[in-house]
Amino acid sequence: MATVDANSAEMSQQVAALPEKTNLALLRIIRDNFNTQYASQVASLAEFRDAVSAHSGTEVDASLLADFRAHVPLSNYDSYKPFVDKFNAQPCKEEDVMNMFSPGFPDLFALSSATSGSNSKMLPRYNHNARLGIPSRPLFYTDNKDPIAALVCTGYRDVKVVERASGEVVQRIPVCIVSGG
Repeated sequence: MATVDANSAEMSQQVAALPEKTNLALLRIIRDNFNTQYASQVASLAEFRDAVSAHSGTEVDASLLADFRAHVPLSNYDSYKPFVDKFNAQPCKEEDVMNMFSPGFPDLFALSSATSGSNSKMLPRYNHNARLGIPSRPLFYTDNKDPIAALVCTGYRDVKVVERASGEVVQRIPVCIVSGG
């Protein structure tokens, strides 16, 4: 019975800490992506940009979270599509796509399954953990006492090639089915 009470107390502490952890994660995401091409150009974020500039920029946690929650609407793929389409340009130039949705280049593009009746959507996937120096889990690892295996698909449908103005290739970004990414 004591073990159950200890587990329950630990679970309660973890649940109580979730709002703070969520806010810290949201702040990191907002700050990391605030100066990207998408965040600085899309019309639906204009009120958010204005509110942040009227305060102390992105430095004050409370006002940044309040501004985000008050001024960032839900979005759909239509707002992202013109920015994603820049990766389809021939040639795809570094200055046109660098820091598009997050710092740097996407690690891959995931293609949606198109089960909603429309065409597949190309969604950029950035590996924030690698950029932050957080090690990734190995392909086979243990979490607590139970082993977990990760399924890996090395296939891709296309590769987006990003070039410098000189024509030098600076990045190759695979386009994968979502389960493969």
